[in-house]
Amino acid sequence: MSAPLSFRVLRLRLAQHGWRVLALAAFATAAAWVCHERGWLRIHEIEQQAYDQGLRLYAGDRPRSEQVVLLGIDDATLQGIRQNESYARSFGNYPYQRHLWAQIFTHLMEEGARAIVFDAVMDERASDEGNDWQFAEAIRSQNLPLSLGFTVVAGRAPLPAVEAVNRLPLPTPAASAASRHRAPDDVFASEVGAEVEQATALEGFVEAEGLGEHLEGFVEANGSEAQLEGFVDVADVGSASTEIVPSDAGAGLLRKAAAALAFPVTTEGLTLPSLEVLRAHGEAHSQNPVPPIPLLLEDVPAFGLVLMEEDPDGVLRRTRFAYRGVHNAYVTLPVAAAADLFEASSLHLEPGLLSLGERRIPVNADGTAELDYGGPWEQRFRAYSVLAALEDSVRKAQARESSNTAEVAWDRVIPEGAFRDRVVVVGGMSVGTADVRATPFGSQVPGFVKQATVLEGLLETGFITRTPLWVDLLITFLLSLLSVTLILTTRWTPLEVLWPVALFFGFFLVTGVFLRHGQVHLLTAMPVYAGELASLCAVAMNHLFASRDREHLRAAFSRFLTPSLVDELVEQNRLPTLDGESREISAFFSDIRGFSSFSERYQNDPQGLVRILNRYLTRVSEVLLEQGACLDKYIGDAVVCLFGAPVAMEDHALRACRGALAVREAVTALREEFAAEGLPDVYTRIGVNSAVMFVGNFGSSQLLDYTAIGDGMNLAARLEGANKHYGTLIMIGQRTRELAGDRIEVRELDAVRVAGKSEAVVVYELLALAGEASEAQRDAARRYEEALRLWRDQHFAEAGVALEALLQDHPHDGPSATLLERTREHLARPPVPFDPVVDLGK
Repeated sequence: MSAPLSFRVLRLRLAQHGWRVLALAAFATAAAWVCHERGWLRIHEIEQQAYDQGLRLYAGDRPRSEQVVLLGIDDATLQGIRQNESYARSFGNYPYQRHLWAQIFTHLMEEGARAIVFDAVMDERASDEGNDWQFAEAIRSQNLPLSLGFTVVAGRAPLPAVEAVNRLPLPTPAASAASRHRAPDDVFASEVGAEVEQATALEGFVEAEGLGEHLEGFVEANGSEAQLEGFVDVADVGSASTEIVPSDAGAGLLRKAAAALAFPVTTEGLTLPSLEVLRAHGEAHSQNPVPPIPLLLEDVPAFGLVLMEEDPDGVLRRTRFAYRGVHNAYVTLPVAAAADLFEASSLHLEPGLLSLGERRIPVNADGTAELDYGGPWEQRFRAYSVLAALEDSVRKAQARESSNTAEVAWDRVIPEGAFRDRVVVVGGMSVGTADVRATPFGSQVPGFVKQATVLEGLLETGFITRTPLWVDLLITFLLSLLSVTLILTTRWTPLEVLWPVALFFGFFLVTGVFLRHGQVHLLTAMPVYAGELASLCAVAMNHLFASRDREHLRAAFSRFLTPSLVDELVEQNRLPTLDGESREISAFFSDIRGFSSFSERYQNDPQGLVRILNRYLTRVSEVLLEQGACLDKYIGDAVVCLFGAPVAMEDHALRACRGALAVREAVTALREEFAAEGLPDVYTRIGVNSAVMFVGNFGSSQLLDYTAIGDGMNLAARLEGANKHYGTLIMIGQRTRELAGDRIEVRELDAVRVAGKSEAVVVYELLALAGEASEAQRDAARRYEEALRLWRDQHFAEAGVALEALLQDHPHDGPSATLLERTREHLARPPVPFDPVVDLGK
């Protein structure tokens, strides 16, 4: 029965400190939020570490991607091409001649690749322009579904504003070749290609003042003044105000570049991030796109930004999908590729949602998303070497030459079907390509793994999203509230030490479940910071605000109450005084039958009597304390205790009944032990009564005795003695019966009048708790109460017959024998007048 009492203590403590609990939780939450907003106490660093660890432990076992495969320039490729004389002569050293990629990409399409994403930029002409032409021709002739990257640099002039349109790949290679075939001496390849950078840079000089100064800087960066001819119109050279205007050809190239790189992006409720970069002294400069070589502007279906988007610690954890330039919007490389795969005409972003064609993907409220790497990249993606793909393409070509048929077989390096219906992401895999980055799963991860992860998220798996701030704050508050509540209510020193230590690990499990099963990033550091601070404040409150009155209570009542009841008394914050108070309680009296003769047996062995009596009192006291009793006193063999004082209990009557029944069971077992040991019997009678009594510390400031006085206390003692008259073990008063109600089973014994009282009181024999009485007890009680009714109606003969029949079935039923004796007396000498109340004082 200690658990309910402990719960009462916790409830009282929580009620007493409720406002302090809420205040501390709110304070800890606010402090943690400020740290999060200001970046104090390394909270962001801790958050990133917890997030990375959570990814590795809980979200690092995604199945291998079936949508995306990697084709990388690994160490084998770098060494293999360098050591193969034919390859080295044809493709050169890294970065390789572009006709290598024409050969590789053509082979991938023949192998059934769905699309190709090339994590590279081609913004400089090759030394041999024929290589550029071969690459562009392969794209045109094969209608390659290729997505190519482009970069941005600071200080470059922005591209002109255009109406962005997503140019989807043509449906067939034949249509592409027929509609867009060009000769090698086309104007894009010969005249314009060499000077696109100059034309792009010129836009920044429109209507500029100081021709000499600007022209000198431009020529220094881009070549001789002769190279400007045909791309700019210069007027009034040397004048104070000189206008530099791109020629029609240069302006046309700028518009073509803008049309190729810009992407239609719509937003609702958020703003795209700017491509601005901060320089020294807080000065911002815009970053603007560097267009690919002109040969590729119309032939490559999709272009996308290849920003790495590292966090301040250099780790790739999240991505944005589109950026805002000076005049146009630009999407990242994976988005450009996915848009073509979905045949999406535009990208739409709104808080919490990305829309690309028919695809709807949850993202963060600010339009970002966190990358779901799903484990080490070697386990997440199938990866193949560029050298292996090159070897396959060469072997396939050789097999065709020897067989003169389109369908040929050859000794494959890469298994057949490796690329079929999959998107192939091509990029640097070796450290030698200078494209390795840090992710939560490693410090040297190929950079194009990030592009593959974003693409996989767009195509199938989605992304990890942050919970809204209000959810993080709510969880932070609830964790703070739990921490304060535990520390303030339990006041258990081990918990004060262990809870702050276990807090991080326990909450880390919660955030891990969200990561694993919901792709949700629930903040870890802010709630844990708040919980730790709340715990520290609660511990301080426990130790700094301990009351001396409470310690006095503990000292005064620790001998009479169980520790949990002492705690409950303390938390009620009501210090008993010498004045006392009136309160309805239940009093318990017990006594051993025939203790006088019991004592005489041991008159020559007082130590033996003390041992037996202490054994008896210890057993009885233990079961009473378990029911919440306050031990009042021992009077020889008698035990006196109170229920409902000093600790207030609404169910004091029921507790007293439970205590009496528990004592009956304990004494029964003890009697058997004593009998086996040859010790005297300790048959015990019990009286319980509930009434308003005067309770308090009676005595002096030097010696206090907490007890109760009043008629109710006297009646409890009389009921204990009345058991002898009725042959019962436990007798309870009428008020106790009313308060306990149907939670106990009783037998009405009589209406009695005790010594010193004129009014009658109905008394009952306590049989058992509700539902626990035996059938024999219920049968005897029912038949006894019927006989008692007949006796009260003065049908003495019928009552006697009923009682005789009852005693035949229950020969040891004491109340029936007592009532039968009284009935026979009334038959022999009818009382005049008849009084149904038994006077126990006579």
